[in-house]
Amino acid sequence: MAALKIALLVTALCAGTASSLKCYSCTSQSNNANCKTESSCNIYELFCRTNVVSSSTGLSITKSCATACVPSSTDSTTVSCCASDLCNVSGTPGVKYSSALLALSLGLVLLKNSLQ
Repeated sequence: MAALKIALLVTALCAGTASSLKCYSCTSQSNNANCKTESSCNIYELFCRTNVVSSSTGLSITKSCATACVPSSTDSTTVSCCASDLCNVSGTPGVKYSSALLALSLGLVLLKNSLQ
């Protein structure tokens, strides 16, 4: 039974790490149409982040890969986070979870249980 749990863990980890996350990236753009550059994130960057700052002169949109991301919203700034390939296509607030992150979580629980 322990061997089956370890095999499932290895499968889940390999499925999630076979390729790096891809995010759109740009700096201080006035609209989403200018934020279409695709970037491959490094292995520690598990999120795509979008920052939208609204001011009297218009919008400033910045998109990137991120090691950590906390969604937030104020009168002038919105930070949105997601975790699947090219998910930061728009600046819509919210968090999306990819199946890879869920598989990783499940794998860690199985590993913890098999070690006890």
